[in-house]
Amino acid sequence: MKIVLIMLSLVLGGLWMNAAALEDSSEVYPVPQKVMSDYAEFPVKSAGISFVPLFDEAPDEAVNWGIEQYLSTVGALQQTDYDVPKFEVYVGNKDNAKIKSFFGDLQLPEQGYAIKVVEKTGDSVKIALTGADSRGIFYGIMSLKQLLSGSDGKAVQRVADIVDYPVWPNRFICDYFGNITEEWINFYASQKIAGIAGLSDSNWRNPEWWKQVEPTLKAMKRAKDMNLMTIMAQLHIYHFGGKMNIANENEIDEFIASCRKMIENGVTYLMIAADDSTPRDVNGYRLYYPEEAEKFKSAGEAHGYLMKRIYEALNPEYPDVNIAMVAAPYSLSHGIGTPEIDEYVRDWAAVAPPEVVWIWTGPEVLSPEVTKPEHEIMERLLGEHDLYLFDNSNCINPPVPRWETNYYKGMEKDDNGIVFLLGLGCGARPWETVYFLNAGDYLWNPAAYNKEESYSTALKIVYGEESCDPVNELRRRYVSGLRALEDCDREALTGIMPELERYYEMAKTASFKDGKTLDWKAFEYTINQMRIFCSSTVPEMRVRKATAQITVDGVITPDEWQHAFEFMLRSNSDDAQPVMCKTLYDDHGLYFVFDVFNDAELPPLAKQAHDNPVYLAADNIEVFLQADPNGDYGHFCFDYAGNQFDEPNGIGGHMWNPKWQLAVKPNDHGWQAEMFMPFDELNRLSPDAPAPGDVWLANFHRVDNLKGKIFSWNYSEYGFHTPHFFGRLKFE
Repeated sequence: MKIVLIMLSLVLGGLWMNAAALEDSSEVYPVPQKVMSDYAEFPVKSAGISFVPLFDEAPDEAVNWGIEQYLSTVGALQQTDYDVPKFEVYVGNKDNAKIKSFFGDLQLPEQGYAIKVVEKTGDSVKIALTGADSRGIFYGIMSLKQLLSGSDGKAVQRVADIVDYPVWPNRFICDYFGNITEEWINFYASQKIAGIAGLSDSNWRNPEWWKQVEPTLKAMKRAKDMNLMTIMAQLHIYHFGGKMNIANENEIDEFIASCRKMIENGVTYLMIAADDSTPRDVNGYRLYYPEEAEKFKSAGEAHGYLMKRIYEALNPEYPDVNIAMVAAPYSLSHGIGTPEIDEYVRDWAAVAPPEVVWIWTGPEVLSPEVTKPEHEIMERLLGEHDLYLFDNSNCINPPVPRWETNYYKGMEKDDNGIVFLLGLGCGARPWETVYFLNAGDYLWNPAAYNKEESYSTALKIVYGEESCDPVNELRRRYVSGLRALEDCDREALTGIMPELERYYEMAKTASFKDGKTLDWKAFEYTINQMRIFCSSTVPEMRVRKATAQITVDGVITPDEWQHAFEFMLRSNSDDAQPVMCKTLYDDHGLYFVFDVFNDAELPPLAKQAHDNPVYLAADNIEVFLQADPNGDYGHFCFDYAGNQFDEPNGIGGHMWNPKWQLAVKPNDHGWQAEMFMPFDELNRLSPDAPAPGDVWLANFHRVDNLKGKIFSWNYSEYGFHTPHFFGRLKFE
């Protein structure tokens, strides 16, 4: 393998330039670990640059490709004829004797590189560049490329003594297989992103899908062979396209064949996903097929067995391939700490080979922070198995996500320097490309990370210089507005809106590079929600203390409910009779009664397991309670057969199971219900029972799926899970 060697040079003097003379500055991104000298600047031309190879063994093709990209950038910047000093770059592996004469016995972590200014005179500039490995040398060349800028039609190079390396060596970004192209791989590699992952559903079952992604697989294979990027594939066993039967050995063999095909196309990290598609009930995770239940004692054992089969089939042939699983409980919030969920993890760990890695998202599905104690909880359950992080942080503050997640110091060692960033970064969502570069800056050098500066640099790379200020100003107001909306702070949001509206209009008319834009539809959707919130009023209901003992039997007894204030759930159509509601409280809990008019013949409805999707029943009531505007809210649902569902914050019915009483009865015009919610079951919402004068937030909906009608206390076109549109319960 050859390396580009250009020996033509011009020897001219007196051409060192001051930084102030540059029309635009250039910088190393991600922020380097150490810059040990001042930067020097000088003009360069392709014809005056020499790359002198000093390799004991031929480097990976990525090094040669990097030099070609560097020279191409110089050529694009030189628009006029001008004089330059001779510029020589001695590039080689750190064990080469000549390179050692420049750097000594330099110790560099994986993917690290070093640049040293060997000579700088008016006539000549000589630098040495080395790396811990070929990838590190490539990143060093990319840093030189980043330090190029243009001034008065000249290409200008900045250089300094630099020692740099990533704290997290394996930084994976992703998109669906069909969106990943050679151009995108090249782009992310040049920005020092270490790996790219192709996402799939259960597409591996479909021969047509394999034909569609052939160009992507070819590009991935090229990147792997060049050592330009590390390649990952995420393959689902359940998600769309069919549910795998783990008791069927033929299906497992088919899946292993798909994994092998991925490896043959450059994949060295396999991520097998079960995650949210694993069925669950009150007793924990379960399996789809009766024969699975006969063969395995638990879903955890079945998933562990699948990983065992994959590992034993592939490891002898491909010992360098890393195999991992996104199992069913992939965050602590999925119930880690409860016996049935911990049992799943232990069963999985007992069967899956120790070399198979467990993938998690941290304490939450969207974790803004990961701490050491949380990592230790999983380590204790998993025994010998390592972990690495599946990071969903880009879901925070869309469509302008910025990296603000915090990992504990040393986490990269616990997770073997591996982190996977979820998103769609190959063109469809430019703001996620910004996010990936921004996140890569943090993962490269967390100690030096400055979220404002890093985000601005990523904006300039993706959108161009002129977009940076408008997007930053819009983001600042937009995120403040989101916080006020989440806090139900109408006064604060009303104050934010004029500036938010102004910068929203300014950003829409700003200049964005290559036709890229922000997601204006997403902005308009949320900003309109803010407008409605600011201009609307929410209903208020006084909640009196009960003066009589209430028996939760479904019978609306006047003596029990005589002092309660009545409120209505109304439909947005005139032909619908409202639902009558009342509420009372005592020292032990909250009582609700609902009288539902329904002149249709309701279909028979059997008793179902707790937390089945009751909200899909022909006729049902949904109750939302929030004791603290900054805290969790509870979502409770029941139907005319007395089936019950509950969840916190819309995250799933099995994450929380407070015990609340319900009784329903048919009547001559539909059905009625009584509900009792004990305060000591609501610790997640509030540690204290309400006192006179306290205000809780609440909303109530009746969903008539037979007629397609919704009845609400306070209706919002933005859905039920919108606490900022909840009404107020004022306790007397």
